[in-house]
Amino acid sequence: MPFVFSFIKGGTPEAVFERGIGAALAHACAERKMRVVVADVEAAAAEEVAAAVRQRGAEAMACAVDVRSRAAVDDLAKQVGAHFG
Repeated sequence: MPFVFSFIKGGTPEAVFERGIGAALAHACAERKMRVVVADVEAAAAEEVAAAVRQRGAEAMACAVDVRSRAAVDDLAKQVGAHFG
């Protein structure tokens, strides 16, 4: 199965990951048993959503990343590849 990377970006961690489209998408992916990466500038917010995704039976990892930094996004891609192979 090929590795597919989809990057969803929104406003703030509160709006996107805790109760918005980011969390909703992560949970929809979990229902389909997809591997999920939750990235946020706040590591704790990312981990909270990733933990909920894991509770649904899907593989998930959480990463802290500032998407304003190209180097940080490149590093995220490397981490995802290393984790999920």
